[in-house]
Amino acid sequence: MIDILIPVLGRPDNAKKVVASIASTISIYDFSVVFICTAGDEPQYEACLKTGARVVVVEGGRSEYPRKMNHAFKRTNREFVLLAADDLEFERGWDYELLLRADETKLGVIGSNDCANPQVMRGEYSTHPLVRRSYVEDRGASADGPGVLCHEGYDHNFTDVEICKLAQRRHEWAFADKARICHLHPGFKGEQKDETYKKGQRQFARDRQRFMKRTRAFR
Repeated sequence: MIDILIPVLGRPDNAKKVVASIASTISIYDFSVVFICTAGDEPQYEACLKTGARVVVVEGGRSEYPRKMNHAFKRTNREFVLLAADDLEFERGWDYELLLRADETKLGVIGSNDCANPQVMRGEYSTHPLVRRSYVEDRGASADGPGVLCHEGYDHNFTDVEICKLAQRRHEWAFADKARICHLHPGFKGEQKDETYKKGQRQFARDRQRFMKRTRAFR
């Protein structure tokens, strides 16, 4: 039913926590947790293996986040994929609410509530959406066309925004307010960011500029 895709880098302590959070809240039987590690990040790789989840490896470098998501998408086969992360706290009912909305609407992208970003909580987009596999295969979740989940031209930022905004343009978007998958990002709490967060923010301006140009191709 759901492949939960979790790209990871340099935070081995989070692996056990996020798997425990999923295991204690998920209500469906047919799911998988897939960690996508960076080649050479051995502490992270070992920590992910110890959880019992599936682990795949991708070479590091530019556009690491979207490449990891695309890599995992091609190696999974369940009806839906959840674009997740290792800094999430899942609340009971998240899967039920997402799948209920997906069943009611038959749409391609269902947004979850990250309990942190004001835009997300208003339903304007989602940092961790549920995406229907057939939608990706038929139309593409990014503006790159059929078969592509994430645009690999982004370094990190706006990957999720493109997926959601494009789905809205196509009338393939719905928001599940009660599906609470809380993002524990330090940026929303004023806490100090670790190196992984810093890496993700370095090309923010460039990613934003690319997103603004790409909106012209949304269809």
